[in-house]
Amino acid sequence: MTIQLRWNRQRGARAMARVVCAMTAVSVLGLASCKKEEPAPPPPPPPKPRVEAPTPLDAGSVLQSMGVDARVEFAEDAAPVDRGLAEAAIRLADAIARGDDEALRGLLDKSDHGALDKLIGDGQWYEATGKIEAVRIVSIDGGARLNRAPERAEVGLAVQDPDGAYIMLWAGRKVLDDWMFTARPATDQVRGRASAWDGVSGAMLADSGSSFGFGGGGDAGGLSPEILAQLQQLGIDPNNPDPAQLSALLDQLEGVLPPDQLQQLRDLIESLGGAPADAADSGADDGGDAGGRQPGGRRPGGG
Repeated sequence: MTIQLRWNRQRGARAMARVVCAMTAVSVLGLASCKKEEPAPPPPPPPKPRVEAPTPLDAGSVLQSMGVDARVEFAEDAAPVDRGLAEAAIRLADAIARGDDEALRGLLDKSDHGALDKLIGDGQWYEATGKIEAVRIVSIDGGARLNRAPERAEVGLAVQDPDGAYIMLWAGRKVLDDWMFTARPATDQVRGRASAWDGVSGAMLADSGSSFGFGGGGDAGGLSPEILAQLQQLGIDPNNPDPAQLSALLDQLEGVLPPDQLQQLRDLIESLGGAPADAADSGADDGGDAGGRQPGGRRPGGG
């Protein structure tokens, strides 16, 4: 009986141990199943899109493909991104190199047709283009050069002849699929060769001289850039102006421009055989002395 009880106790103890173990396992599993999982880390942000700078054209290959005059050159550092602009600049240089006034006329804004006619009429066009050794595109302003679809551009040409290389500066604007150009005042500096102008900024190429001419430009009456800008805005050709239009402009600019610049306009009007509006209005009875002006619109002591 004693042995039986001991065996029963041992068997009961083992059974209890198994129950305790089972309960412990269930408890552990339960705790494990209730534990929250750590959230997965967020994915890395996508890489920023790579924006590649536009690549300028190979100017040499464009020149070859167009079959232009051998004297036309294109500085590599002036090559633009847009092929249409490159071809327009090349056509402009080619017309000048060949002395082809009709081709140039087709590229010019109408405001410059009169200046071209004047150059042809007095022989300057044939004299200057007959001596040309090279026409090199040395500058296209940065805003247009690196633009994939430019609408405006400023183009600098270095024209080389036996006396050196001078600058012709042109403002271009896109009209539908074509480019039209207007001459801009350029520096009168001369360098040994056209390539000597490579890398020179557009600001250094510009000047307050005349807007259309060869070998440093024509006369344009020696007008200031402020007056030239006013003339261009009104569509007046500074190299072939209408005295009546100039007189009307002078009247508008009284009190706006400095006296010396107004005097430039008066001198130009007088040289064209006209009379400034303010002088004409002063009347003949007072000898043209109204407002301190002498006949012809000059101020006393004016040049």
